[in-house]
Amino acid sequence: MSADGTAIVFESAASNLSTGDDNNLPDLFRAQFTPAPLIRVRLLPFGPGEHPSIVWTIESGKNYHVQFKNFLSDSDWQELPGNPVPYGLGENLLSDPSFNPASQRFYRILMEP
Repeated sequence: MSADGTAIVFESAASNLSTGDDNNLPDLFRAQFTPAPLIRVRLLPFGPGEHPSIVWTIESGKNYHVQFKNFLSDSDWQELPGNPVPYGLGENLLSDPSFNPASQRFYRILMEP
């Protein structure tokens, strides 16, 4: 990985990563990434009978969607219902009323232009 985290170099013997790779030998590949803006995300503490709330930093003029999975192996992410509300300076908050405390939940935040 490059020092700034925008590129990786890896070796692979897979023949389907580039066209014309039919020599049955490992190849070196370099992948370049455009860094995405960092978003600070945190889960507010909650007690029995309360709903977890996700808080994240926002970028002006952007729209956000919070999605969840109950298991990482689930094929699809589900949209968390509700609209984010302002919370503190430069942050949004969205609560999860469907959370079951007897289970687990994984969240992701999508940012749109």
